[in-house]
Amino acid sequence: MPPTPDWPDEDDGRRLLAALHGPDPTAENDFARAYFGPLLRFLRGVFPHADEGHIVTAIGTALMDLIERPDRFDPTRGKLTTYLCMAAKGDLRNLLSSEGKRRARAISLESVEDVPDRGNQEARADDGPTWDHPGLADELAALDPG
Repeated sequence: MPPTPDWPDEDDGRRLLAALHGPDPTAENDFARAYFGPLLRFLRGVFPHADEGHIVTAIGTALMDLIERPDRFDPTRGKLTTYLCMAAKGDLRNLLSSEGKRRARAISLESVEDVPDRGNQEARADDGPTWDHPGLADELAALDPG
């Protein structure tokens, strides 16, 4: 059964939430199906330019947080739909903030120099200082603490 486009009424929401405490193996799925569609529509309206994948991730996080800890919702403080909207909105904001920070740290490939391939070259004897180098003895003497 696809997610419903309309919000469950408050009584259905309480029933679905209460079922999460019980032994019904389909309770989690029923709860997620009932709220996924409405939350998707809500977040698309609030964040019209957000990536669909980020929206779906935020909804999944909000739903799974409540499914795993249904006691987080306090019905004396408001409606379940309000709680889920706030939770999903907060999860999406956090996700978008993290994505923005990640992009700010990312280095554009255009700023990376393309080094020409010179193949595998062996070092030659005249490529650098040797033990016979005149300045090496002075450097080593300067390191001797005694």
